[in-house]
Amino acid sequence: MGNMHRILWFDEQVRYGKYPNSGHLSEHFEISVRQACRDIEYLTNTLSAPLVYNPKKRGYQYEDKTYVLPALMLTASDIQMIQSIIAHLEQTAAVFGATAFSEKAAGLLRRIISQSTYEDEK
Repeated sequence: MGNMHRILWFDEQVRYGKYPNSGHLSEHFEISVRQACRDIEYLTNTLSAPLVYNPKKRGYQYEDKTYVLPALMLTASDIQMIQSIIAHLEQTAAVFGATAFSEKAAGLLRRIISQSTYEDEK
């Protein structure tokens, strides 16, 4: 099962006030606690989730309850296609000269990939 499935589950648990933690995530998906911690870090660092740990409840809650997960989820083939487009833009820029559009387009595509990729535990 992929990490996004775990992220969605964790988000749901937080929203319902169940104060999940890495132990809950690890137990529910039968993954290591270390991987569960990486999933939570991904949620906060990459997806900018305003998670805060509540020591009394021994779990996480959202500091900003209006937070929603980003809607864009890319597959590996989507990422490969975007990387090919970036390479094409760079090759075209090398031959014909970079334009403001090509530079902005490549930058945007790189940002999309950087915010959508995640190294899952093998």
